[in-house]
Amino acid sequence: MLFTAKHAIASLLVSALSCAALSDTSVAVSDQSAALVAAPVIPATTLSVTGSGSVSLPSDCATITVSIQKDGKTAIDAQRAASKITQDVFQILSSLKATRVSTNSVSISANYNYNDSPATITGFSAQTTISFQTSKDGAGPAVDACISRGISSLQSITFSANPSKYSYAVNKAASNAVKDALNQANVAAKPLKLCVSAIKSIDLNQQSQSQYYQPRMYMAAAAEAVPAGTTVQAGDVTATASASVVFELGTKCL
Repeated sequence: MLFTAKHAIASLLVSALSCAALSDTSVAVSDQSAALVAAPVIPATTLSVTGSGSVSLPSDCATITVSIQKDGKTAIDAQRAASKITQDVFQILSSLKATRVSTNSVSISANYNYNDSPATITGFSAQTTISFQTSKDGAGPAVDACISRGISSLQSITFSANPSKYSYAVNKAASNAVKDALNQANVAAKPLKLCVSAIKSIDLNQQSQSQYYQPRMYMAAAAEAVPAGTTVQAGDVTATASASVVFELGTKCL
């Protein structure tokens, strides 16, 4: 009986110590959990910047748009007269080895005398618009040739670059835009004793800008007064891009 009682007392002491240890562990875990929950979450410092970049390169070709307009008593008369000049223009462009020759539009409209009541039709006008491409040095001679064939107006000349060269320029402009944005971000962060530590997002916007030449409008009635040897100065083509970048600032720099 004595042996059994001693063992019972010892068992009770062990149980008490175990409960105390478990209680201390639970308190420690609870304290750690409370500390984790109570720790404030500090949001990262971000900065949004828009950078820009551009690259210019020499133009290689010119896209020229001309129009032919003829009047007639009837719609058929007007269209026949315009078609005759259009065919002559196509022939001269073929001899000049112009490329991408196309008819952009053909239209016929009635002319009215609004002094009459009601207004009366006095005739018809037919108009055809043609566009084509030449080398940049061939733009002037091509314009002269079209004027000599009786075009009514020279509407526009647009210069452009070789596609492969222009593609390289666009990519270079985009790269310059990102570098510009990064430089702006570092300049803004320096007074705060911070620097760019990460890039959150980048949005690129690439644009092209053809060099546009606004020509003098030559009318058929004054074609003989236009001096021979039209001079057209080809300009550079500029590729532009912008980059909207969101940076994360910190003390560990990229």
